[in-house]
Amino acid sequence: MIRLGWNGRRLELTAPTKPDGVLTACVRGGDIQATAWAYPGHLGFGDLIDFFADLERHWRGWKGARRWESGEGELTMTARHTGSHVLLDVGLRCQQLDPERDWDLRFSVSLDAGEELTHAATEVQREFGWADRQYDRSDAVPSSDPVDEAAYAYEQDERTYLDLVREHPRPELAGAATRVQTAAAHWQALAWARVIALQALDEPDEQEIHSAVISAQAAELLTELWWDVAKVQRGLRLPRFDRTGHMIDPGDPDENGC
Repeated sequence: MIRLGWNGRRLELTAPTKPDGVLTACVRGGDIQATAWAYPGHLGFGDLIDFFADLERHWRGWKGARRWESGEGELTMTARHTGSHVLLDVGLRCQQLDPERDWDLRFSVSLDAGEELTHAATEVQREFGWADRQYDRSDAVPSSDPVDEAAYAYEQDERTYLDLVREHPRPELAGAATRVQTAAAHWQALAWARVIALQALDEPDEQEIHSAVISAQAAELLTELWWDVAKVQRGLRLPRFDRTGHMIDPGDPDENGC
């Protein structure tokens, strides 16, 4: 366990027990004690190691703020140097299946810019380094899980599209964008099917369901986004809305159904 902040309120981070597991974040002190789970980014928690290593490397000070956030934004840390200390502004939120049970905390912890900061960077490397080494940081390797494979296929098609952007004409970009949208829709269908299957278990795991819902919602949003990208690359106008959400221009019809 990594403890950040020693006097008053503190943040405790517990590393995952498997490479694709979640980080447990707990805030303690004063009249508050709360725990939430933070999900890794595309390549694990390597960016968290990099974040603290960068702070420790510039322990004498830096201008402005330096920020890190978990894969789904459940945990955020913004670091500012005050001259003798590093002030970490922390955001910790938890989303439940019931929105009325959601919560969001904002608080700060302080680290001495010398020994305490060095200790924190060393502990983060020690606790999270083993999991980070399980990832190829030049490219992610798909797992045998069908939802993960669908997400990986989407990412590969997205990368292909972005590689084409600067050097190919619009017709080819439109086709590439449509392939990305199709991959996102496939990921979306599998992800929502998993949510339904998890909810139907005799003893459903709320944390696992929550993770599956986030994946499905992300795929759904990306599907809608790439519908719009494909339309634009075909030279079609998108619908326009006013500030109240009313449509003021339906845009151009699309024979492909996007």
